Amino acid sequence: MASSILAALEAHAHSLGITSIRAEAGSVQADGRQFYQNSGFTPVPNFGPYIGVEYSYCYAKAIDSHSAAHTAMA
Repeated sequence: MASSILAALEAHAHSLGITSIRAEAGSVQADGRQFYQNSGFTPVPNFGPYIGVEYSYCYAKAIDSHSAAHTAMA
């Protein structure tokens, strides 16, 4: 279900001209961190309210017309 939701969000973001998305998961959210990594997100320096927060893990992913379809199949 989570992959389907992410694929829909990616497709919508792409339709708005957005070319990348970011996400955050905390240190106790191992399943969330694994999900982002399995969905093509890569670790990035902490951003926004997560700057300097040691237990936050931030991720980013470039999106295009093919990324949503790939996420849906993951």
